[in-house]
Amino acid sequence: MASNNLFSERVVSITKDIETAIEGKENAKYAGSNRFYIWSKVLILIQNKPIFGYGIENLQIPFVKYFGEESLKTFGF
Repeated sequence: MASNNLFSERVVSITKDIETAIEGKENAKYAGSNRFYIWSKVLILIQNKPIFGYGIENLQIPFVKYFGEESLKTFGF
């Protein structure tokens, strides 16, 4: 039974994060444990290399190269 409660709490959390992002609230980039921020930056990387990309195991390299300072200032990582 405990796992059902954790699942429902997670669904509620994700729903609130999506709502925050859709409504464009000021803290939208922090929603979803920073997922929306990361995804938005990954979309930029996809535009840079749409055919072959960077490879899933190599994402950290271009992410840090292009967004490292911004990420550090914004989130501390």
